[in-house]
Amino acid sequence: MRKTLVALFLGLFLVFPLVSAVNLIGDLNKDFRVDYDDFIIFASLYGSTRGDGRYKPYADFDKDGDIDGFDLGIFADNYLTTFESKRQNYGYKLIGDFDHDCYVGSADAGILNQIHGSERGDEEYRGYVDLNKDGIIDSYDSLILLNNYGNTC
Repeated sequence: MRKTLVALFLGLFLVFPLVSAVNLIGDLNKDFRVDYDDFIIFASLYGSTRGDGRYKPYADFDKDGDIDGFDLGIFADNYLTTFESKRQNYGYKLIGDFDHDCYVGSADAGILNQIHGSERGDEEYRGYVDLNKDGIIDSYDSLILLNNYGNTC
């Protein structure tokens, strides 16, 4: 069973793209800072809606199906933020350490596996296990956990 689970994780790791474990809202080009380059990307997507060829869900910060003034407000709140400033201001959290034992390991994988497939609104859903904050505990969250497996405080 354990070998099967590890093989599944490794298979997913090789097939699916890694989702950034650092959640820096507004960092659209994933360079760990929200700056003018991100604004140019955001501006090119502004006004698009779900189903539109220009629409990109990663810029729809309020997840309402369109990239509008509300998303611009969220972007503006994060403008000139860097990963380093966020870490210093809010503290570094060990990503995937659900049981708070300063180690990302099998106990944390067990917690994720118990609620795998649950969605926001389900009784068993736990937002702190939804590592990519997409509203569902799925394989992408498993990938993030795998990417941090073995890390310590």
